[in-house]
Amino acid sequence: MANPWRDIYPIGFWNRLVGEYRSGALASSSATVGRWMRSILTKGRKLPQQIDRITNALSGYHAIPKDELQNFPSRIALLRGIHADSVEYCNKYNINKTIKDTRTAEDTFTSMDAYVWSIGRRAMRKAGYVEEIQKFCQTDLSDPGNMLRYLTDTRHVFDRFQHLQVGCRMEQLDPYHRGFEMHIREDGMVAGGDFYGTPMTSAFGEWIGAMQGGGSFSSVNTATLATPMKPFFVWLEAHPLTTGGGGPGDRWGKNDWGAKETKAVKYRGTPTDVGGKWWHWLCASSTGIVNELDFESLQMTPFNTNNGTTKPGDAPFKTYAYVWAQDGTLLAGIHKENSVHHSSFMAGKKVRCAGMIAVNDAGKVTLVSSNSGHYRPTKAQLTSFVQWLNGRRVMSDDAVVGFFEGDYQKIPVATFLRAASAAMPNRAHSLGNVADKNAPGRMAKNAPPGARSKQP
Repeated sequence: MANPWRDIYPIGFWNRLVGEYRSGALASSSATVGRWMRSILTKGRKLPQQIDRITNALSGYHAIPKDELQNFPSRIALLRGIHADSVEYCNKYNINKTIKDTRTAEDTFTSMDAYVWSIGRRAMRKAGYVEEIQKFCQTDLSDPGNMLRYLTDTRHVFDRFQHLQVGCRMEQLDPYHRGFEMHIREDGMVAGGDFYGTPMTSAFGEWIGAMQGGGSFSSVNTATLATPMKPFFVWLEAHPLTTGGGGPGDRWGKNDWGAKETKAVKYRGTPTDVGGKWWHWLCASSTGIVNELDFESLQMTPFNTNNGTTKPGDAPFKTYAYVWAQDGTLLAGIHKENSVHHSSFMAGKKVRCAGMIAVNDAGKVTLVSSNSGHYRPTKAQLTSFVQWLNGRRVMSDDAVVGFFEGDYQKIPVATFLRAASAAMPNRAHSLGNVADKNAPGRMAKNAPPGARSKQP
C-alpha cells in the first residue's frame, strides 16, 4: 500500500517543475500538449488552466498550519481540488497511469504529465489520511493525556487470554497500523535507545519530549511525563515523517526523515490488509496432519512452512508466525518486520497463544514456540497450545518446544509436557490463574482502540 501519510509536493519543488516545463527542459508525452509546448516559446501562451489551479491550490495548502485540527477541513478541500484538477488534466490530454513508469534511475519522472498525474494521486491519498485522523480525533483516545496513559500503563489485566504488550499498542491504535514497538519496564522507564526502533517510535519520543540536543533521546519515566499539548496524530502532520523534506542535492524527499521506511503493518480485516494472501487458516485435522483450508475451493490441502523464515534461536527450522485465537482458530503467515506481525492476524485483539511454528512436508509440527514480542504468552498458555496440538496427533516424534525461561530454550515436546504435567498440582501454572506473576506486561484496563466517541 502506498504511504497515504506522505504529504504532496512542496510548493518550491512544484514551481521548479513548472519552470522546467515552460522552458522546455521538462517535456510532455502527450502529442496535444507537445504541440502546445512548441508554440509557447514563440507565442507566450499561458499554462493549461489545470496546472495554474494546482499551483494556486498547492500554495494555499502549504500556507495553512498543518498541526492545527481546525485547519483539517480546509486542507482536505484543497487536496480534493488538486486531485480533481489532476483528473481533469489527465482526461483532457489522454494521460493514463502507465505514465508512472516514465522514471529515471534517480526516481524522477521524465514528463510534466507524470507529475500532474502523481500529485493528483498523492492529494487523493493524503486527503483520505487527514479525514481518518479527523475521525480518530472524535474519540477519547485522541486526548493526549488519555493516549499517553493507554500506551504506557503497565498494569496487568488478568484473564485466560494474552493481550498486546504495552509497548505495541500504538501499532493497533494507529488507523494505519504503522510499525511501533518500545520496551516499557514495569516501573515505567523507557531507555533512550528504545526510541530508535521505528520512525513512528522515534516521533513518539519527540512528542513526549525525550529528544535531546544533537538528535539523541534521553531515558524517560512514562509514569511522570508531562502531557503533550496537541493530539499525537495532529502534531505529526507538521513532523518530517509526514511532511518529508530531503537533504542537500535531493530533488525531493528521497532522504527524508524515515518517511519512505515507514510502513503499514497488515491487519486482517482492515484497509491495510492488502498485497495478496498473506495469512493461512490452519486445521489440525483428525488425520494427524496440519492442513490449510482454501477458501476458493473449500478444500483441505497439506500445509508446510518450507518457505518460512528462521528467527534467532530457532535454526535450522523454517517457521511461520501463528496465533491461536480466542475461538480456537489457528492462523499463520510468514513473519515480516514492519509488514506482518503477530498482531496482524487478529488485528491486535487478545489471543490464546502466539509464537512461531514449523511444519514439515508430512504436515507434522516440528517446532512450536511462544516467540512473540507483541504478545509474549506465558508458559502456561504455551502449554495449553502444545497439549491441544499433541492431542490431535500433529506433533512429529522429534518435535521441540521453544519458550522463554530466563533465556530462550528449546526442549523435546515429550520433556516439555512431562514437566507441565508434574507442575499441574501447582495452580500457579494454570492457564486461567490470575496470580501468574511471570506474565510480562499485560494490557491495562484502559479504553480499547477505537474508544468511545466524544460526540453523542
